[in-house]
Amino acid sequence: MAESHQRKHRRITSLNLADVHILDGNDVANSGIGRTLNVSESGILLETHFPMDTDQRLALTIAIGDDLLEIKGKVVYSRKGNSGKYQNGIQFTDYNKPEMPMLKSFMDAFDGGQAALSVSP
Repeated sequence: MAESHQRKHRRITSLNLADVHILDGNDVANSGIGRTLNVSESGILLETHFPMDTDQRLALTIAIGDDLLEIKGKVVYSRKGNSGKYQNGIQFTDYNKPEMPMLKSFMDAFDGGQAALSVSP
């Protein structure tokens, strides 16, 4: 029997810097820097040096190519990896932002072999 595919959106392996603000209501309770390990239209896998609590709310600024994506999300899980860094599953919570087409366009370009994040000499 074939396994069913549970992901709604494709995931692209992509390393992008992210400015992370942990929210307490509408206030910033803490902040730090992380990087994406993979990106989808509905969320990211975010690597940080600090753990996060499940259901914690975040405001993120993610560098996607030459653009900045500002979006909110919530932590779905956080686990410590072999490197000692934390891998945090983040689900986006404001999908209707005007920046979302930019994210989809980046993913389409990346899928098409136009590695938007590659550094050329």
